[in-house]
Amino acid sequence: MMSDISRIILFISCMLCAIQDVRWRRIHVLTYLIFMLPGLLLSYMGERSPEDMILALIPGILLYVASMITGQSIGKGDALWFLLAGLFCGLRDILFIFSIACFLCAFGALIVFATHGGNIRRLRGYRLPFMAFVPLPVLMGAFL
Repeated sequence: MMSDISRIILFISCMLCAIQDVRWRRIHVLTYLIFMLPGLLLSYMGERSPEDMILALIPGILLYVASMITGQSIGKGDALWFLLAGLFCGLRDILFIFSIACFLCAFGALIVFATHGGNIRRLRGYRLPFMAFVPLPVLMGAFL
């Protein structure tokens, strides 16, 4: 269970990363470093066990490995944000955020596909910024 301050910090970090991802197609490392310290402090001050913290980092680690294997088809910035989020919340929350964000991203891809007349060739090389779809699930998770 996340505290209110953890939820606020996680949402602010998510919004900053989403803005950077949409605007510049990259997320600055300093953004992660700024939010990593409060995440570590809140994790150690809270009632989370070390096992829970390690489990919550696994999705971010797997995304980072997938990013390396796919030549960053999955952005490293997305993976680093999920690693950062693992400091703030548990595995269940991370999986909830990731699954809803994937669904929203797929829906966004369908909209892009439809607005381009279904022409695959025109969309070749087009990339959706995944972090743009993450703030809504983070906000939903804060109220569930």
